[in-house]
Amino acid sequence: MKLRLVLPLIVALASGLALSLTACGGSSGGGGPSVAEFCSSYLVVRDKTTALSNASNGTLEERKKALGDFAGSLSDLASNSPDEIHDDVKETADWATGAEEAVSGADSISEFQKVGTAYGKENPQPQTASQKADDYESKNCENGDSTTATTSG
Repeated sequence: MKLRLVLPLIVALASGLALSLTACGGSSGGGGPSVAEFCSSYLVVRDKTTALSNASNGTLEERKKALGDFAGSLSDLASNSPDEIHDDVKETADWATGAEEAVSGADSISEFQKVGTAYGKENPQPQTASQKADDYESKNCENGDSTTATTSG
């Protein structure tokens, strides 16, 4: 089964607008971290995505924390990405970090939503990078489970 993460960032930032984020796992055909490391990190991203979605109705502090945790998990995923997919995952992680930084100064939920919406419009989510990561995950991390990761080479 293909794991597809829905980035609830924009849902948390503004109602009605959602972006799809795919974060995934893969093999280490060209060096760098192993497929198992990558798939394991992917599972953390999945958990943080769920937490971010759950925080969309929470307090401002809960939203900021969940977004920070999510962006951090994507940065960790990028660090644990095999060379062949690293740049795509890093591009997505950098986008999420930018969103976190954009809303960090918000002092109300409405400001958080307004600033987050503006960030999303000015900095569209890297769809191509996300799709490449999704395709890589489908090929190399069966069901997103690091124990069933395969290697390609």
